Amino acid sequence: MSDEVQPEETTITESTDTVDLAIEAEKWKQLARKHEDRAKANADAAKELEQLKQSMLTETEKAIEQAKAESRKATVLEYSSKLVEAKLESYLNGKVLDANALLSFNKSAFIADDGDINDDALRQWVESNTASPEPTKPVYPDLGQGNRGAAPALNSDPLLADLKAKLGID
Repeated sequence: MSDEVQPEETTITESTDTVDLAIEAEKWKQLARKHEDRAKANADAAKELEQLKQSMLTETEKAIEQAKAESRKATVLEYSSKLVEAKLESYLNGKVLDANALLSFNKSAFIADDGDINDDALRQWVESNTASPEPTKPVYPDLGQGNRGAAPALNSDPLLADLKAKLGID
């Protein structure tokens, strides 16, 4: 059968360039160290620039910057106290809080200077000042249906029977 197609012979040439991995890794380590040093130098330069800007500000500009910082801090603390209230409500969900503990509750004790909320301390305070409510037996409404017990005798008077029972008369 001469119709069959014979596969062509191809030769794959392998590159003789072999990369030494240890040399390549060392090259990248040196580049990384170089970039880290440059980043540290940039951070130091940024600090120096900020200090220079602060020293060149006039008294009015310094007062404005201080007022901005105080205003920002007051706003953060205001919203942090609202956040403490919201978290307290969520932690109290389904629990009974001791009234005296609520009177002595201090929101600012759970707010850090930067405005962050100490969730763990708040949760611990809630756990130490609450009690889980006692599970109660569910009360079902009386729909007036179904078996009502034994029917009274035909000649019985429930009012008279209750009165005699209370007075101790047979």
